[in-house]
Amino acid sequence: MRKVFTGRRWLASLSAAACAILGSAMFQVTTAGPAAAVPMLETVAVTSPSQSLSGYTQDATCPVGLQVIGGGGLIDGNAANKVFLTESYPLDGGRTWRVRAAEVAPGWDGTWDVTAYAICSVPLRGWEIKKGNSGGGAATFKTTYTFECSEHKKVFSAGGRVNAATGQVGLTMIRPDGPLTIGRASARVAPGGFWDNWSVNSFAICAYPVPNQQNVGSIAAISSVAFERCPGNTTANGIGGGGGTVDLGPYHLQGIAPNQENNGVYVKMTGLQDGGTMAQVTCCD
Repeated sequence: MRKVFTGRRWLASLSAAACAILGSAMFQVTTAGPAAAVPMLETVAVTSPSQSLSGYTQDATCPVGLQVIGGGGLIDGNAANKVFLTESYPLDGGRTWRVRAAEVAPGWDGTWDVTAYAICSVPLRGWEIKKGNSGGGAATFKTTYTFECSEHKKVFSAGGRVNAATGQVGLTMIRPDGPLTIGRASARVAPGGFWDNWSVNSFAICAYPVPNQQNVGSIAAISSVAFERCPGNTTANGIGGGGGTVDLGPYHLQGIAPNQENNGVYVKMTGLQDGGTMAQVTCCD
């Protein structure tokens, strides 16, 4: 089973040998455990400098010979409810997961950072990225879904990207559907409102299914954070969560991250939206 770690809250317990500083970013990588349905699983985490900027993009890239099959992002530091995720998706090259965070309050002076996570493995048979787009125009909330995976393939993970001015629109949900056939993404304008053109893209990483591949999810009804874990001896290979495909209020994603403590996913919103906070994880043997 692969060992997964997440965010700075869990990093303190890692030994110094597990970390190396590359420039101004922190780079970490886990090693693969025993043989599994998804071979040589590793999670790469790269944390941005701590700063107060209108927006910041961070990439996590798989080692040579491995391919991204999932990923996520986590905002940390003195972010309060003033910073949200605007991008969390795989790049077309197949090795990198990109995350972007943006401040939603003009003139706010807090200090924060963002971590990008890439879940990597030996290239899976039939690996592909499917995409979708909500369409342009002005709106308070938009949702979209990808084209379906090619025949006989399943979704391993989903991504989303907002196309708008920095800090004006944030992601509210990224996840596959229940049967693992498409990826979904939703976004909402910032609390101050936004009346110009914008859209949201959805992404799905698909490949031929592996043994015991399944989608597990739950909703934390009275919390802005949620956890979900893989059952039995299965291992997480894709993560998702947040809100839904309808507008659940003026709250945005601050984190969808791998979680070592429960072999699953940690999800964080800027506040408690109507209907609670959803956590979802794709698992396999």
